[in-house]
Amino acid sequence: MSEKIQERIADGFALFVIVIVLFFSIIRLFYGVELSDESYAVAETYLVAEGALPYVNNWSQMPGFTMLLAPFVKAYTVIVGGTDGIFLFFRFLSFLINGFTAFMVAYLLKGYVKNRIMLTMIVLIYVGASGCDYVAAFRGDRLAIDLMAIGMLLVVNCLMDREVRKIRIYLSGILSALAVWAYPTFAVQFVYVVILIAFLCFRQKRGYHMLACFLYGAISAGAVMLGYLALNSGMGEIIQGTKYLLKDVTYFQLKNTGLGKVPRYIGSTILQVGRWLYFSADCFVTYALIGVVLFRKRIFRMDELYYSVKRIVVKRTVFLSLITGISVYLLWQVWNLKTADGATISLHAWGLLTLAVPIVYFFVKIEKKICNYLMAFVWFPTYVCVIVTGISTYSGMFGRQALLKNSAFLLGLFTCFAVADVFGKSSKEGVDDVFLVKLFSGLSKLIPVGMMSVISFTFLFNAYTYVYRDESIRLLDTVMTEGPYKGMCTTKIRADGLIELDRLIDEYISKDDYLLAMDNDPFIYLMSKGKMCTPSTWDQALYSYHFDKPDLYYDYFHVTGREPTKIIYFNYGRDKKMSIDVEYKFNDYVNSNYHKIYENRDIFEWEYCKKDNICEVLIYERD
Repeated sequence: MSEKIQERIADGFALFVIVIVLFFSIIRLFYGVELSDESYAVAETYLVAEGALPYVNNWSQMPGFTMLLAPFVKAYTVIVGGTDGIFLFFRFLSFLINGFTAFMVAYLLKGYVKNRIMLTMIVLIYVGASGCDYVAAFRGDRLAIDLMAIGMLLVVNCLMDREVRKIRIYLSGILSALAVWAYPTFAVQFVYVVILIAFLCFRQKRGYHMLACFLYGAISAGAVMLGYLALNSGMGEIIQGTKYLLKDVTYFQLKNTGLGKVPRYIGSTILQVGRWLYFSADCFVTYALIGVVLFRKRIFRMDELYYSVKRIVVKRTVFLSLITGISVYLLWQVWNLKTADGATISLHAWGLLTLAVPIVYFFVKIEKKICNYLMAFVWFPTYVCVIVTGISTYSGMFGRQALLKNSAFLLGLFTCFAVADVFGKSSKEGVDDVFLVKLFSGLSKLIPVGMMSVISFTFLFNAYTYVYRDESIRLLDTVMTEGPYKGMCTTKIRADGLIELDRLIDEYISKDDYLLAMDNDPFIYLMSKGKMCTPSTWDQALYSYHFDKPDLYYDYFHVTGREPTKIIYFNYGRDKKMSIDVEYKFNDYVNSNYHKIYENRDIFEWEYCKKDNICEVLIYERD
């Protein structure tokens, strides 16, 4: 079989995988109705679209990302005339922006991977096939990852060129600053990049034009964001609001358990690498036995020519075993964890793929320069961000491995480079080895396609077997016909319950009301025509984490000069009790200024997080 035919077969299979992944990724957007994390991302952006100002009177642990998405939400609500279907809109918006990120990544790498179909497979990891995005709508960290991906590749692009393209490095600074604005932890990566660019400028004796352009871009982006806030409020209000945010948002006071999880995370990482190497060793033994059976006469010839060939064959077998080991490990993981929490499949996969990058990097020879830059600007700082975020926040490092998304596409890229080097034609392979040459030539075409296909399958399997805080897909047989979840599929009992709740809110909350939804009910704001009167759509006072510090609300009322006319409590199963039912300081304010106008302690029953739960609704009106 000629090399051209081999390429066509590999490209045809790759194209087939691309179509399958895109098709099933789009279909998956319609399934699952989420009430907590995703609803917070959508509702918080809607809050800003309706006029709230991050850091001024909108306070959460990462309020900046909403400013970047609010224009899209505002346009949607104006066109549609409300919030009906806003969740599905957000999911498609996420899909499209991920797709645009993939396009930009491919565009910036096209000079290094000549095969466009293969390059598309590599960057496809951005377009919804990543099962770690268990919440389909945007979160601040997901948006920051995409912004930083393009920003860092623009830097690498400029470093690879002899002439610095000022517009590209300037744009890189803008995107990097916006990533920090969306997810403040990325400030760690930003500072690292500034230091690294300064070091490279000094070492390469280029002058500091690149560093200056990068900083100008970052400063420009920061000035625009702060300028917008200042024009709509004032610098004094920004400073005062930031003080309230840092003082009142109890998320910053959560007990830091990340450091205590470090030994466990290290142990898990060692176990992952050990399993991968174990599967790789099994593959090596298998390939060696096959080689002995098929090529025993050639293997045992002792002349100098075949001694050289043997060394090449061993190197290729080791590399092939490592790549196959990754695929086998992912398939084993899918099988082993298929009945467990599906989120762990994707998080384990991201960790393994990232750990495999430096191993595959070792086999790259010809494209070493760009690989060095990619390791320095993408792989290393990404892992640092996972460590810093995991240690300094509540969830721990394992839960933050979704941040490794930027480094995962490097595995496909480095594999393409390594395959070209390891399986390239060698002049030492004699005419007698025509079959062996053709075999390795065929493998060189199929290895990247096969590995990326397994990765795509892993994430698609995860997406179709794990629905975040909803039932399995086979039970999501009812389409929401109205409300913010319109067009999405969930269980009949949840669909009926949400529609009933939507109609109840519409009955009791008018467009002139100022609404506060207590505890953790962000989606309530999307069901109401009233004006939102809250510092954040999520309860940043964190009653459910046993805090009793409602100063966040009092300071918000003071800053905005308004108080809610209606307060809603809704318990859907996330918390054992609503805050109004326990001794909570804010209840004194509610009981002194409001009276109850609606109560239903058994409005409907549904399953939340694998537990049956009777939902409760209380509505209070100001005296």
